Amino acid sequence: MPTAVDRWIAVGLSGPTTHIREAHQAGSTLEDILDDKVECQLHVVATEGAIEGPFQDPPTYTLYLRVVLPPAPSQFIYYTRESPEMVLDQYMGDHGDVSNPDWLQTVNEPISVFHPRKVMLDIVLFLAGQGINQHVYHRVLHWCSTCQSVYLPRFPLQFGNTPDGFNEANPRSHKHHHMTQ
Repeated sequence: MPTAVDRWIAVGLSGPTTHIREAHQAGSTLEDILDDKVECQLHVVATEGAIEGPFQDPPTYTLYLRVVLPPAPSQFIYYTRESPEMVLDQYMGDHGDVSNPDWLQTVNEPISVFHPRKVMLDIVLFLAGQGINQHVYHRVLHWCSTCQSVYLPRFPLQFGNTPDGFNEANPRSHKHHHMTQ
């Protein structure tokens, strides 16, 4: 049975294979927001199991994740587009075991999948809080806060009267509409 990580990889593989839009183009329409994808680079490292006398533990396979943001406007050249590398999943066992996760075959060489930026920032923050990733926790927090300030969707704010009488510049001017039957 596929794990949550296996399903996440499958969804990412079924989507686009590049960044949809440059960051400075994103955020002006709902389509731009929905298409705001980031690259998720995945690779696996195998570590041999410990040897004690004639016995050896099975190997451990570690799936690593690094998130890469699309290019930002030139005024944001000081930030790093790449997240710190983190452990996404681990499996201890032989490569041919029936119980091994699908990602062992899917990520038999480094691959990239694409997912929504907002979702990935949430996942990266979640992963940073896991014990195995504690060594990058503060770097991840800093990276995520930088990403949010650089990549926040840029909505054109237009103040003035809206069709229903609500003045965005002065919310107290809203006309109260009462439904009568």
